[in-house]
Amino acid sequence: MPSIADTVTETIHWVFPEHAGAPGQIHGGRMMQWITQAGTMAAARVARGTVVLGAMDDIDFLHPVKVGEIAILRARVEYIGTSSLEVGVRVWAENVGTGARAVTLNSHLVFVNVDDQVRPRPVGVKIEPSDAAEEALVEAARARREQRRARFTQKAARVRDIDTSANEEFQWRFESARSVLPEDALFGNMIQHRLVWSAEPMKPKLSKISPMAGLISM
Repeated sequence: MPSIADTVTETIHWVFPEHAGAPGQIHGGRMMQWITQAGTMAAARVARGTVVLGAMDDIDFLHPVKVGEIAILRARVEYIGTSSLEVGVRVWAENVGTGARAVTLNSHLVFVNVDDQVRPRPVGVKIEPSDAAEEALVEAARARREQRRARFTQKAARVRDIDTSANEEFQWRFESARSVLPEDALFGNMIQHRLVWSAEPMKPKLSKISPMAGLISM
């Protein structure tokens, strides 16, 4: 059985000007895309099959990654349910000139192992913590799992109670449509990427400044 350390997958990206959102630093939607790609690879390698994104529990932007720096993403599987895999992703920014690194982001996602018909499929292994630190990560992942189940139940109830005839609640609604292309199929990150980009036209209307993505709950 693998330990958490055995599941680590690391990816590295150089941040170019085309990745920027706010002046001189990476766009939040691009970083979310990279996070989900890293998490997908870590989960798929453990599951030995196709995984799909089920939820993003949290994403905390702690420090910007600037253009010209290197983004180092380290993803690891912290808990395995029947068909789900709890994944943690941490991101560092590395200054190429000095070699100095700073933690820029922490995020937790859950993926579901699926078969060829995209139906949940059991994962054949379980995480076996190698020490007390890994046991703490497993317990934290279990707690997030229970909190997420409760959150999903509450959200489902709220959706049933929404009265869409009240236009006042939807006065800032903005709709965007896009065809789902083959290159969107493997990673769930394209939904997140489009979500952030779709919100861009609304920000100047509401804030009158140039805000950045800070937190998303899915």
